[in-house]
Amino acid sequence: MVEALASLALQPRETGVLAAVGQFGPISQRRLSHLLEIDRSSMVTCVDRLQSLKLVTREADPEDRRVTLVTLTSRGEQAVRDAKRELDALESELLLPLTKAEQTAFRESLGKLGRRPSES
Repeated sequence: MVEALASLALQPRETGVLAAVGQFGPISQRRLSHLLEIDRSSMVTCVDRLQSLKLVTREADPEDRRVTLVTLTSRGEQAVRDAKRELDALESELLLPLTKAEQTAFRESLGKLGRRPSES
């Protein structure tokens, strides 16, 4: 996965943060930390890097100025699309030996493993 994202100059964690910001829209760093189970100091470092790459912006929440919201830039939106394309290609390559039915079963099993016990 690291190699698949290398052309984008992103680490897997950074890609996950970008995807979450894309999915949830403007979101606080605290909420991102909670959703992705990344400690807050690591999240700050990650968002700092994404901001330096001009993939996200930080803005004060208009409803609570103490909260900083992270938002994708248009460049960040493109990075999410590019990362998805790269990861989809990697997944296709990895699952090539499996039949379509086996691929579906594998994805379903991974989905179950990725859920928290309270989500089952």
